[in-house]
Amino acid sequence: MNSENSELTLDPKGAFGTMQTVKGEIYQDDKVASTLTADSGEAEKDTGVLRQKATVVVNGINPKATVKGDQLEWDARIRIVKVKGNPSIDSPQIVMNTTDELWSTPDLKQVGTPDQFKK
Repeated sequence: MNSENSELTLDPKGAFGTMQTVKGEIYQDDKVASTLTADSGEAEKDTGVLRQKATVVVNGINPKATVKGDQLEWDARIRIVKVKGNPSIDSPQIVMNTTDELWSTPDLKQVGTPDQFKK
């Protein structure tokens, strides 16, 4: 992740960083699967969880797809992109914007609601 402005905080609960004007990449199988931009975000050092906020856009590389929303959470431990707050997807396979939350694989090839991923 890159950002125009960032800050690292250390406290008894762990270390976390905050970022402004965020740009980054999400990897799958050691390759860049998608890129993301967000107005702001935070990262937890101990868990590796990234939370991005305000105008979040994820662009899949192959296939070309775009997921947008107000909030994104990326947890590398479970390898799922979670988008909340007016989520939408635009891809060759699907256009959807009528749900509260979308989950996807890093490459955006599999996208659905949380219930679809938990089955």
